[in-house]
Amino acid sequence: MTSRSSLALILACSFLGAAPLASGQTLFVDAALTTGADDGSSWANAFQGPQGLHDALAAAPAGAEIWLASGTYLPSASLDRAARFEIVTDDITVRGGFAGTENSPLERPELGDAPTVLSGDLAGDDDASLANGADNSSLVVLVTAKRIALDRIDLTGGGAGLVPGSVGPGAALWSNGNARGLTLIGCCVERCYGFGVIGLGLDSEHFVEGCSFRDIGQTALELLSFRTLVSVRRCTFERCGTGLSIGDDWENGSTVQDSVARNCGRGIVFFVYPFSVTTARVIGCTVVDNEEPGILHFGGSGFTATMGVVVRNSILVGNDPLGSPPAQVSSFVFPNDSIVEGGFPFSNVIDADPVFVDRAGGDLRLLPGSPAIDRGTDLVYEDGDVDLDGRHRAVDVASVPNEGAGTPDFIDLGAYEFTGSIGDNLGCSAQPNSTGLRGRLLARGSVTAAANDLTIVGEFLPAGQFSMFLTSRQQGLVPMAGGPGTLCLGGAIGRFNRPGEIQAIGAAGTVGLPIDLTNVPQPSSVVAAQPGETWRFQLWHRDLDPGGATTNGFTGVVAVTLE
Repeated sequence: MTSRSSLALILACSFLGAAPLASGQTLFVDAALTTGADDGSSWANAFQGPQGLHDALAAAPAGAEIWLASGTYLPSASLDRAARFEIVTDDITVRGGFAGTENSPLERPELGDAPTVLSGDLAGDDDASLANGADNSSLVVLVTAKRIALDRIDLTGGGAGLVPGSVGPGAALWSNGNARGLTLIGCCVERCYGFGVIGLGLDSEHFVEGCSFRDIGQTALELLSFRTLVSVRRCTFERCGTGLSIGDDWENGSTVQDSVARNCGRGIVFFVYPFSVTTARVIGCTVVDNEEPGILHFGGSGFTATMGVVVRNSILVGNDPLGSPPAQVSSFVFPNDSIVEGGFPFSNVIDADPVFVDRAGGDLRLLPGSPAIDRGTDLVYEDGDVDLDGRHRAVDVASVPNEGAGTPDFIDLGAYEFTGSIGDNLGCSAQPNSTGLRGRLLARGSVTAAANDLTIVGEFLPAGQFSMFLTSRQQGLVPMAGGPGTLCLGGAIGRFNRPGEIQAIGAAGTVGLPIDLTNVPQPSSVVAAQPGETWRFQLWHRDLDPGGATTNGFTGVVAVTLE
């Protein structure tokens, strides 16, 4: 399934742009720290211990950020199942994934490399069987405040039985009806006995992006909206009672995009209330091998077809296997431009094997020859949208006929875009260049270092302009002056500026460079790339602004992990 590290750049960018939270005081917490003032004023003086988050939440004013070093944080030092972390102050952002030395969230290690875990497994005896929950916290996190965000916070081990005090059913995180606006970015919720995350809200937005939910006894993510907007993007739901459940009313038109639901009792469920006036949308999702129809709609009395669920650019196979005949969707769910097992009488719907890499093993990326390649429509996407892996959408495979709709007409079906690239197209935000498109890099050849057969290709570029490839083993995020775009490389950045390496972009808007892996440039030397290393490549190029003046541009990034 999705590599969490491949989402690091896109989630950093999307969080900075998406969370409408005030900036203010920063408090530091480190579960492993045993020295310092224990007042949260710096990493050296961070609140200490597995319960240090309690102190930070109690001290945090509205608008504060709480930074958690990697480690495991427990609501209770004993087996007090009623203990939980409580967020009661508005506009709080809780960020994890820190090594404990950073001055900025952008300096954190790759997503997943330094996990911050809030755990209800008080006795430390949980396993994948979900059989040891009698001594776990009923609730790990309770949110009663408005506009709360969790960034790279992992939640596990909660939801055993009812929550003491009648707050509600057991869950890893419960955001109650007074809490307006819940944001989750890059979180992992797993091994929960009851619910994963329950979010209630009024007159505000729920936004969930780049999160994974797996091994949840009941519903993994339940978001109930009342006059609010719900957006779930680039998430995975695996081995859950229900993957995603959205209660949708009024004019919000909730959206689930570029996500996967597999091996759940139910995949994606919508409860559309009778006073809703807008359809919900499922876009670019892969919904596979769930026990009931993959996408279900339940409406209150008096609902009409205009309150249903529109599905576009998606793949629905293997759901409801015991049904006769099997049903991929329920009534009032309308797939278009999709693969639907058994067919569906709507526009551009086909019944075909999607040809996944490893369906049984959970790798639902597309193999060459998949009928999902270049068959989708861009009419439901926004410029710059990326897939579940953070790869840019609308990658044209030249050998495949374009059977989609819109311009371009070669977006793929499902949660993953097939690039034909041997590298990961990380979602570093390339700005449109003078062609109106965003420059992109692909990697061709072999990932075997000894083969020394790697070529980096840029496309959608301004013809005739000079260009230079850059490389580094580290990520970065530096908005550039003197032109649009972002330098997404960090650390030691090598420039391919030796004879023959600086090139003019061709008439087709493409440029390529064979990479000699035995002679990779660095700022003051050259090195030989080694197996196990990940090398990132980006292209700088000259361009013209709308007034005809010379400016600079950058493509996105392609990363290649060598073997």
